[in-house]
Amino acid sequence: MTRSAPLWALALSAAAACGEPKPRPDAASATPPRAAGVELTAASEAAAVPKACDLDFGQRARAPELASLGDGWLVGWLEDTGDGGVRPLLSTSARARACAPAIALAERGQGLSLAARGDVVVALWREAAAGDGVIRGGRVDLEAGAVARATLSGGAKVGPPTVVAHGDGFVASWVEGSRLRAVRLDLAGAVVGEATFWGGNRHLAGPINPVEGARAEPHYIRPSLRPRDGGLDVIWLGDRWISDDQLAWSHYRGRLTWGTRDAEPPPYDVALGRWGAFADVAQEMILEARHVPNSGSWELLVRAGTADPIPVTSEPEGPLGGRLVAAGGARWVVWRSPATGSLVQRRIGADGALSEPAFLPVKGALLEADLAVAARGDALWVALADASGGVRLQRWPAAGPAPNPERDLGAVVAAASGASPTYPAIASLSDGRGLMLWLDYWDNHVAGLWLNAAGAPEGPLVRFPSGARCGAPTVAAVDDAFVAAYHCCRDKTSCSDPAIQWVTAKWGDKRPTGEAIITDERHYSPHLVLARGGGGDEATLVMTEGLYPRHIVARSATAKDLAGLGRALGAAKDRRLVDGAIATGLIASARGPVLLGHRTGQPRGGATSALWRVTPEGTSEPNEVADGANPLWGAHRLVGLDDGCAVVALAPRLETTDVVLHRFDRAMRPIGTTVIARNSGLTWAYLAESGGELAAAWFDNATAGTWAVVVDAGGERVFGPRRLDDPAIRGGVAHPAVFRRAAGGWRWFWTDPQRLRTIVR
Repeated sequence: MTRSAPLWALALSAAAACGEPKPRPDAASATPPRAAGVELTAASEAAAVPKACDLDFGQRARAPELASLGDGWLVGWLEDTGDGGVRPLLSTSARARACAPAIALAERGQGLSLAARGDVVVALWREAAAGDGVIRGGRVDLEAGAVARATLSGGAKVGPPTVVAHGDGFVASWVEGSRLRAVRLDLAGAVVGEATFWGGNRHLAGPINPVEGARAEPHYIRPSLRPRDGGLDVIWLGDRWISDDQLAWSHYRGRLTWGTRDAEPPPYDVALGRWGAFADVAQEMILEARHVPNSGSWELLVRAGTADPIPVTSEPEGPLGGRLVAAGGARWVVWRSPATGSLVQRRIGADGALSEPAFLPVKGALLEADLAVAARGDALWVALADASGGVRLQRWPAAGPAPNPERDLGAVVAAASGASPTYPAIASLSDGRGLMLWLDYWDNHVAGLWLNAAGAPEGPLVRFPSGARCGAPTVAAVDDAFVAAYHCCRDKTSCSDPAIQWVTAKWGDKRPTGEAIITDERHYSPHLVLARGGGGDEATLVMTEGLYPRHIVARSATAKDLAGLGRALGAAKDRRLVDGAIATGLIASARGPVLLGHRTGQPRGGATSALWRVTPEGTSEPNEVADGANPLWGAHRLVGLDDGCAVVALAPRLETTDVVLHRFDRAMRPIGTTVIARNSGLTWAYLAESGGELAAAWFDNATAGTWAVVVDAGGERVFGPRRLDDPAIRGGVAHPAVFRRAAGGWRWFWTDPQRLRTIVR
């Protein structure tokens, strides 16, 4: 493809089989062709007539891959299968023009990597298997749609692969067990050479730990293969012993020599500035990303040799996710710009001068957009998966003014000053008025605000009875009263002497009073469900018992009034529910309370939450919710629905994480999972329900931001993901909350440093 040829903007189907293409109309026809499969739009300098193949994209394509194929392009991506899995697909610019279906490489697989030499195509990916994954793939016959699915790895845990065309064949690399492994493939896709490096350096003997030999471990992320001086370097990230008792993260760079076994990994020592991090390398140019946590701008700089670094961009919002692209003598730096809602590139001249930025707006939230970039001649191309649902392939547009995306959510007001809420809890009366309680981060006391039916705070902050150090509160409402429970300690340092506090209040009370109902110094973090029955007030109190080990216990009681109910719970006996777990949520249901808990003491890389039904005898069998990649305990949140319940959780992918919503029926059987935000982390979440709608808010550590989504009763997003907080004002982890307004809609709460903020949608 040359510059004078039409420059196609392709939207490649996320469907593996989309039907036979219909015949194209003749040139005189003004009607574009229609077929299920691919949307194809001409966008050339010659202003070609648009053409399209009809397709309902949905939101299914992600993680595109891009490689040059003759005068066209080879494009791969992952398709969400709708049941929590993804499968790798492949197409070409020629197939897209013909509205031909994509080629399904496997039924399941992640970490796709593609390469082409001439008309020979090789695709590799990672599949789940015993031993924690295998690398599979090989040559792809584009004409027949046939795929070789050889197993290339040896049985140990593997990360995603990288494959490139090199020499007279291909080279692939991945992390396997404690090693970095590379293989040479011939044009048939057969392995004809192999080299391995240890994934990390040897432990250094010293006065604290004199034992030598233990290896630092590699990280199971995709390595880079970079040409240099006619050969090929492999670069990967791993742990590194920097003393006899300290590990750090470090990049390693090894020169590939076939036949080498278990070579010592040479550290890739890169001199970076304070708060700098290695982002990418190309042709001996290093891209550095800088960001001071909780403050300051997000920056990218290019380093070439010993010269001063070249500033590329400085922005108030991040991360920028920069990468370098090189082809011949041309070089570009590409990054995400949340401030403009765009992808951006600048070309680096031979003298280090940078071109003006060229912006490529994305559809939907930039957070969810995935891209792959490649260069041909003096042009940069991008394969983009965004809210359009498919993969769009196009030449990067010329430089122009920066987009200015609409960011106004409405009037943001301060709900309270001098407050740093964490672990918020909200309960509402039948008339819509509510109470929001929280644990103050700075002085460890429990405080709250009375909310009117619109969710607006009324009156000043209310301090609840507290000790020297308290824990997260739980709150429930019955008739015209509220009950709060939480633990407090006299021991401020380690909170080793907890007592469960029971506080009752009427809406608007300025000085709520309470008492310690459980004082045996073994119970923490209560969760409460409360109801008024024929025999009086009924309650179930679920708590975490002990510190090491931890167990979930419950107490139930009935009394004629709320004060007596607290004392009855204090006198009741524990029922052991779950060993080796902590309680993180509790809701009422027609069949008895439903508990959300988090298992402790799991091996690194596993963090399973589960649902149990609380019964008079103990609990039902658990229903596993999620197996996350080391999320903080308690990150998942539970809410009751008319026909069951829902949990907002973190879903790990091979190279990213998603925020998802799991739904369960009344028997706690899973009935569906909705991805509510791609490529987002979750360190704290809040979930609320109203009229079938679900509203979620969470803090994402990567962006240092608070995000919000609303999902309708059918599981479709009707709002978001949208960032709530001001990116220029950051102050550590924020704990958002959501209040359902009596008249409809939602009020969102989140924290800036020492300020509680609120907004209405």
